[in-house]
Amino acid sequence: MKRAAFFVDGFNLYHSLLTHPRARACKWLDLRGLCEGFLQKSNEKLERITYFSALATWDPGKVTRHRQFIKALRNSGIEDVLGEFKQKDRKCWHCKGTMSVPEEKMTDVSIAVRLLRDAYLDQFDTAFLMTGDTDLIPAIRTLRELHSDKQIVAIFPLNRVNEALKKEVHRYMRTKVERLERHVFPESIPVPGGEAIACPASWLPLPKPPG
Repeated sequence: MKRAAFFVDGFNLYHSLLTHPRARACKWLDLRGLCEGFLQKSNEKLERITYFSALATWDPGKVTRHRQFIKALRNSGIEDVLGEFKQKDRKCWHCKGTMSVPEEKMTDVSIAVRLLRDAYLDQFDTAFLMTGDTDLIPAIRTLRELHSDKQIVAIFPLNRVNEALKKEVHRYMRTKVERLERHVFPESIPVPGGEAIACPASWLPLPKPPG
């Protein structure tokens, strides 16, 4: 059996959910179930899933919801690697002034470093990259050069297909909204000997209209 490791670009995945009205109800995503669904059951075995993201510290509500989601991921055996946001000045093309906006840092580098480290330590046979970001292409090329025995699969989040990335991997798959809908955590996740992990209220699906 080939050992499979998943490297998940959390923000790329999250923002893809905002591109489809049905996917917006899938933020409470059972990432382990989703990843397992991409495996070839006959010859691939899930070894590990690593989730890469950062906390939007300027918005306490977002941080609370994100921490709750990370807690649910940890409960399902998923490792998280968190970067951070830095303020960056950007020019406004309308008023010609500058404004300070938060920009996510370290996620792409963290994914690249972990990908190459795990390959060096021989911790997988197939790497599944759940992202649509071309910034990982140099790491993919390096992995293929140094570890030609390893396979690389791109899993494109919803509406995130990247033609350049497709050319660099051994194979690729797309995420469809129907697959996302099949892999959502229950509203309350039981935890043995502890308090249940509840879905953030604003992430709950809207009730269906009567009739």
